[in-house]
Amino acid sequence: MKDYKFKTVAIAGTFDRLHKGHRYIISESFKSGERVIIGLTSDSFVKKKLQITNNKLQIKWKNYKERKKELVEFLSGEKLLKRAEIVEINDIYGPTLDKNDIEALVVTLQTLPNAQKINKKRERLGFGLLEIKEVPLVIAEDKKVISSTRIRMGEIDRWGRVFASLSIYGGKIPDKLRLRLKKPLGNLIKGSSVTIERAVNEQIKLPDLTSVAAVGDEATLFLNRLGRQPDISVVDFHIKRVRVHQNLKDLEFPEVFWRESYKDKIIKAENPAGFITTELVRVYKTALERFIKDGKKRIVEVTGEEDLAGLPAILLAPLGSVVIYGQPDEGIVAVTVTESKKREILKLVNLS
Repeated sequence: MKDYKFKTVAIAGTFDRLHKGHRYIISESFKSGERVIIGLTSDSFVKKKLQITNNKLQIKWKNYKERKKELVEFLSGEKLLKRAEIVEINDIYGPTLDKNDIEALVVTLQTLPNAQKINKKRERLGFGLLEIKEVPLVIAEDKKVISSTRIRMGEIDRWGRVFASLSIYGGKIPDKLRLRLKKPLGNLIKGSSVTIERAVNEQIKLPDLTSVAAVGDEATLFLNRLGRQPDISVVDFHIKRVRVHQNLKDLEFPEVFWRESYKDKIIKAENPAGFITTELVRVYKTALERFIKDGKKRIVEVTGEEDLAGLPAILLAPLGSVVIYGQPDEGIVAVTVTESKKREILKLVNLS
């Protein structure tokens, strides 16, 4: 049997959207300890933590039961479950202040302050100090730390792939792929205008909805007429490559968007037909980030064609968002953005 440095070590976390960084610290813990106690934050503890962050766009995290299920599945797959004990924790201390055989805490730079607080409290209680083993944070493709927050916000996937930096951007999209992308990427809503209106209204009233984006003049005008201006609109004033609209007034945006003082809410990008340019992706990402920061709606005005902008709009969207676009001569497509939907699209474009 392998000799371990410690009989029992402890780690703690929310482990929402169990990602590459989570997997790494868990694996390192089992290399150090014969037994690993995993403190999994309760739903009430997670809620308190998120309230402290003050993010304007709060995206629902997985509940305790779901997070525990993912954790158990990972441990089982790695044949580590028999050496693990998962305990629900309601604060940073968990079982570390009880009389048990915990000898060390495994942390990252981000959780090191919590370990130091634990040792200070143990010292005040007359307990021995726990050894602290720090492991490196795992980095995404953009050299930033992989985190559950970034996954929920739509920036990256669980393995650190950056959705704004895919190899498909910047060049002309192959004809074969363009044909695949012409098929609806979500729920195709057909029928009378009343039927479509009712179905779209239902789609954008989901309880956990985080944002709504519309790609194309028809979809944007449709939502504006519903009285539900998209948080992000992508327009080019063309329908089927024919200039139909002349300005934002034609698309029935509120009058405030025509004023000079609101020009900074309208960001322009060039995108030739058949392309998804890096400029379009960058501008869309900027519009989204500004909306998330201040809650004010943005418009991306495309010179050229926005027909393929639905792809980055879905991939860059925060989880729980809805992206609406028109399906020529058929109806409206509504895409609810989930991790599985993003994986499906990556597979479609041969990037999975």
